[in-house]
Amino acid sequence: MNEQPILTPRLSGSKAEPIELVDAENAYGAAFRKPENLFGPAISIFLHALFLFVAALLVINPPVRGDGRDVQIEFATLDQEELTDLEDNADAPATPLDPALAATLESLSDSLDITVASVAVDLADPGAIETLGGAGDEFSPGEVLEGGGSGTSFFGIESRGSRIVYIVDVSGSMSSQDRIATLRRNLTESVNQLPAHVHFLIIAYNDFAMPMLGQFRWVKADEPTKFKVRSWVSSLVSDGGTDPSSAFEQAFKLKPRPDVVFFMTDGQQTELLPPMISALNSKGRRTKINTIAFGDRSGEEIMRRVASESGGQYRYVPDSEGGP
Repeated sequence: MNEQPILTPRLSGSKAEPIELVDAENAYGAAFRKPENLFGPAISIFLHALFLFVAALLVINPPVRGDGRDVQIEFATLDQEELTDLEDNADAPATPLDPALAATLESLSDSLDITVASVAVDLADPGAIETLGGAGDEFSPGEVLEGGGSGTSFFGIESRGSRIVYIVDVSGSMSSQDRIATLRRNLTESVNQLPAHVHFLIIAYNDFAMPMLGQFRWVKADEPTKFKVRSWVSSLVSDGGTDPSSAFEQAFKLKPRPDVVFFMTDGQQTELLPPMISALNSKGRRTKINTIAFGDRSGEEIMRRVASESGGQYRYVPDSEGGP
């Protein structure tokens, strides 16, 4: 039998109008379905489901201490009232920052912006970043910018660098006034001053370039190497002509390129030498070339020019000063 809605008459003037009574259970269900009333139960259901999932994992595979005992784990749960408090606090406005602290943070931010801007470079131009060590080709630990590194002196010129080349004249004219003996002594003294972390190479030249120990490569200035080099220096003899061009070509092929070159000669140099050296020295960071005219001033003008164009020093050393 179908149930009929319960109607009750209500008088309005002289007529009676039927009104359908709302079922109390339907009214409660409509109120429960409001979104704001669903948040708390949904959170509670999620947390209980998560708790059951974790509990199941622990039952299947319980954690064990290093001594073999089971680990006791306690869970913190929230009741409905605490969940309601969390929901209310989530909508609360943020606490304003203390004005003094805000001013301090703003000042610090400005300082950092200035510092970063002061070291900014144009990354589109690789040459804008000056590299460390040997003229920009390659970097090795311990190398520093021009003017840094460890120092030594040669024929009275002091210079600093982590990679040093000596280009020295052993032509036939070096037999005059026993200059070859003076060269050997000055080379030995200069090499002995080099710290162990510095790399160096000696290139003797007459008509050809002759590297120490037979190889055009960097060697470290440790004691075993210095011992071998001293023996090689003591065997140098004067002979042949005077052409340093091949020695410079080999020096600038080194990787990394040298920080400092000591260039010594006792004779006249060709006018083609300065532009050739300048062309070799134009790639990457400039190598400083210190020049020494020993016992003869005939090549002084060219030697001064080579030193000046590279940022190096020039010095004339008379036989009397260079001798014993």
